[in-house]
Amino acid sequence: MIETDNDAMEDIADLYAQLGHLAAVIDKQAEQLLQEQLGIGTSQYRILAELSAETGTKQRKLAQNLGQTEASISRQIKLLAEKNLAMARQNRSSKREQLVLLTGKGVKLTEAAKTILETAAREDADPIKPRHLQHLKEGLDELHASLCQPGRTGACDHFMSINTSIS
Repeated sequence: MIETDNDAMEDIADLYAQLGHLAAVIDKQAEQLLQEQLGIGTSQYRILAELSAETGTKQRKLAQNLGQTEASISRQIKLLAEKNLAMARQNRSSKREQLVLLTGKGVKLTEAAKTILETAAREDADPIKPRHLQHLKEGLDELHASLCQPGRTGACDHFMSINTSIS
């Protein structure tokens, strides 16, 4: 059967709807796991993960990387500091800037959260055949590269992933 342009457009619309739904479900499940097991939410985890990737990050850069406002990041950092997971320090080279650092407790909690999320992802993907997972990952990588080109709304210069390997 030859697919018409209209059929292809419907397939793409269905794919986007399904991706949006799956992203919401994954986020809700991650939020519940992290809250129940570690007492943090996904917003706080994303900040911790960014900080573990780059020590001494500026609040502005965190906001840009995570697509949040500086005010939102500032609130989350205060909550993380209250839990002794992160701390803000004045930048020595620019007194007006704050650098955010993980504490030792923050490093350990970030690793624990990463393990929890990786385990959940493996369990979710377990019923899917490895070759199907590989094709899905390749297709999503292509879509990500297309959507996140410089200059596009919401574009990123990195891709945050829980780095689960597909075997």
